[in-house]
Amino acid sequence: MKKIAYMLSMALMVVMLNSCFDNNRNNSSSTDNYVNTDNSAEKVQDEPEEQVREAEKKPLKFYQKLLEQFCQNYYNSCFDGREYHSNSLIADHIDVVQGNWKDGNIVSWEMMIKGKHSFKGSFKNHNDSPFEAFVNDLGDDNYEVTFVIKRYDILGDQMDEDEIATRTITFTE
Repeated sequence: MKKIAYMLSMALMVVMLNSCFDNNRNNSSSTDNYVNTDNSAEKVQDEPEEQVREAEKKPLKFYQKLLEQFCQNYYNSCFDGREYHSNSLIADHIDVVQGNWKDGNIVSWEMMIKGKHSFKGSFKNHNDSPFEAFVNDLGDDNYEVTFVIKRYDILGDQMDEDEIATRTITFTE
């Protein structure tokens, strides 16, 4: 009799354990979401995530024209002792620095442009001198431009130090 009771209790334990494992398996594999309201469970539909909208990126040619206008307007006052050679700026590389976010979307871009330009220094002309420019689109055709060029010594030799100027310009193509 003890043997039968022992066997029945073991069988009952196996059934109970299986029942628990099956119940846990069903709960963990469920992807449905439920919200408990008024002591009853209601299924919540998964809402599709909104995709981030990104402003269109302007082409390199746009930035070349913008920077040409910047140099014609501000170069001589930004970099004392230098006179910009009109239409000498060549933009040949562009990279995204970062997006400007508003309400979960990228509304404009900050870009880095590299290239060459020419200017007259105190004692000589400098042709194809490198530059970097950071252009932040502020909206409404306004752009903050940070123009970075190399410093030159009194003899006109290029140094490792940079000169930096920042101005805001209104520009439309």
